[in-house]
Amino acid sequence: MTSKFYPKSLLKIALFIATLFSSATAIALLPPYYKTAKEITAILNDSEVAEKITSGRVIHSIIKTKSGYTLKAGSCTLKVKVNYLPPSQHLDLVGAAVFEIKTGDLNCQI
Repeated sequence: MTSKFYPKSLLKIALFIATLFSSATAIALLPPYYKTAKEITAILNDSEVAEKITSGRVIHSIIKTKSGYTLKAGSCTLKVKVNYLPPSQHLDLVGAAVFEIKTGDLNCQI
């Protein structure tokens, strides 16, 4: 029994594999809603933010800005920057974006 070579089938398999690998980057990117939710969750879980706002203040609003967010708690505001880090150079793997939170000074009006 001899096997026949099917170039069309091989081409379809090659196109499928190429499409799968080229879409890996697109799969790793989060839609804006989930990106924002991830950033806000990280801000609310940040120990430095909690230390500056303290448990006696209620956060009334979290406003998105160009460089991060502004938290309003009572008569106080706290600016938080979100800095995205470049992808790791030694890994060729696609993964979630990594960012760090930098808090500013707590400004309270009397």
